[in-house]
Amino acid sequence: MEMYEMFACKHMDYGLNNIALGGDLTNSEDKKFSLTGLAIRLTDKISRLKNLLINGKNYVKGEGMEDTFIDIANYGIIGLLVGRDKWKK
Repeated sequence: MEMYEMFACKHMDYGLNNIALGGDLTNSEDKKFSLTGLAIRLTDKISRLKNLLINGKNYVKGEGMEDTFIDIANYGIIGLLVGRDKWKK
């Protein structure tokens, strides 16, 4: 439930069209663009996780290792939904 709540709150903060990047996910090029965006976000989260592990410091209050793992899991699930044509606005 915690993962879902975090996902829902962040999704509302970023906007409902955030994952589709303004495109139409029924179009293969727009879908590929969306999946590329998700891959970049995952890379950012993994880089953050590595930095937290190596430095042991968290500069953003409330966004530690656990939050980062949840973000990674959520982006993975979103990627599956987009890839399977199940993501809806």
